[in-house]
Amino acid sequence: MRLAIAALLFVSCAASSAPAPASSPPGQWYFDAIAQPATRGGIATVTIHGAPNTPCTAVFLWPGMPSAGQRVTGTTTDATGVAVFRWTVDPATPPGSWRIDATCAGQTFSTHVPIE
Repeated sequence: MRLAIAALLFVSCAASSAPAPASSPPGQWYFDAIAQPATRGGIATVTIHGAPNTPCTAVFLWPGMPSAGQRVTGTTTDATGVAVFRWTVDPATPPGSWRIDATCAGQTFSTHVPIE
């Protein structure tokens, strides 16, 4: 009986999970999940999806940072709407999960980047 309940619970949880970001409509902005934390002084990478051929800028923000945050080199989404931000994490960044704001087509989108 317990096995049947556990199986039923597993199936109902699996069925109610949110669709993968790849199923988002074209032009809808979202970030890929970050699989591994970045390290202080190392390279951080964040991928954003949205409208094709759109210029984007970004800033990385953490407590005690310089007032304007750490600027991230701008990029433009490709023909499929994908852009990758890569930057060297300031060694003064404390460990934690900190925000990156990307501005594309006049809209700002945020996600958090874990730092070790």
